[in-house]
Amino acid sequence: MERKALNETHLLELLGDREKGPAAEVRTDHLSFSKAHALTAPFITLPDYGTRCSTVVMQTSTGETRFVERRFDAIGAETEIIVESAGDATWARGAACVVLGEFFKSPLHRERPSAEPVRAAHA
Repeated sequence: MERKALNETHLLELLGDREKGPAAEVRTDHLSFSKAHALTAPFITLPDYGTRCSTVVMQTSTGETRFVERRFDAIGAETEIIVESAGDATWARGAACVVLGEFFKSPLHRERPSAEPVRAAHA
């Protein structure tokens, strides 16, 4: 299998994926089917809830950092893109990256059908 280069464009594409998960896997414990199904996509667009920004922060093995954030309105149209960097924007092989977004297609996400955000523990 060919390994795809890891870069901010590819990561933002993943976060911008509006494809919903399989209908058979939707849990409707607390929500209507249509809302629960909409929440299976990494990028969510609902009248009362949805993705408002997607952020990628990448840091190379030499410490160079790049921050890219795309912002969206209530219907999911891009309104702004912010790019900040410290150091050279050329990414070294094996760069560490952190992807921040609201939802991802993962087993964890499928287990959380509600709109309640996942909270990280802070030390």
